[in-house]
Amino acid sequence: MSAHLEAAQDARHDLGKYICMNQRWVSDQSDLSERVGALQADLLRTQSGPGGTVDAFALWAQLRPPLEGVGPELIEVDASLSRLESYREDITQGTLNEAQVAACTADCKVIADALKRLTRRLQKES
Repeated sequence: MSAHLEAAQDARHDLGKYICMNQRWVSDQSDLSERVGALQADLLRTQSGPGGTVDAFALWAQLRPPLEGVGPELIEVDASLSRLESYREDITQGTLNEAQVAACTADCKVIADALKRLTRRLQKES
């Protein structure tokens, strides 16, 4: 297995899977506070374990370097995380409005989908 494929699989699992994990279980019709709570869990506590938690932004900073230059999917992930970063304070404080939650949820899905496409493309190429 190539180093790029292995790194893409790690990113897909560690970030792509968990950035939408809690949001999956709430519908668009759920109470706003429930959707915000799911978004907070997915973005601010993306990876949890005995050593503590890691947010999506720090996790991507760890996962991205070995993927440098592998494709346009990284641009999508970077752009989505940049938009999410602009909402970080509101996400942390739980003060997002309906439109902001919808935008953040869409960006989380873009990240998950881009990492899935990247992994599939690299699998086909190897």
